[in-house]
Amino acid sequence: MLLSKFGNEVLSKGPEAVLPQNLTPEWLKTIQKMADEFLDTNFDGENCRWTGFAVDPILSACVSEILSYLNDGKVDIQERELFEKLTMYSLAVTVETVGKETAIGLTSPTLDNIFDRQRLRDLKRIKPEFGPILEIVCLNGGD
Repeated sequence: MLLSKFGNEVLSKGPEAVLPQNLTPEWLKTIQKMADEFLDTNFDGENCRWTGFAVDPILSACVSEILSYLNDGKVDIQERELFEKLTMYSLAVTVETVGKETAIGLTSPTLDNIFDRQRLRDLKRIKPEFGPILEIVCLNGGD
């Protein structure tokens, strides 16, 4: 039921609609809960448990919509890369939520840079208070 509602209200509007800054307050709050659950389930301090991960279908649909845009309608991705994209999207949602709650004025991601690790490094440099969460999400390799 919720996935159908999400499809009608968000996915039907195209890939730009799933960017965190374009979500309605209701959807941002809902997806933030999903992102929190994903991050809490898969990260524990220095330990990253990406093998056999589970993710809410709505969170997965958001990432798939962006990947489809980036790859001319194709979404052919290995599990590890999907995990990383889900992590980066979840972080973007969290940053958007914090930004709206605190009015810290961060630059919003675009479809072309939401999965760019440089965005995370820049965010950590600009807003060091995000450092702890960014350091525990197992994205240090493969830069």
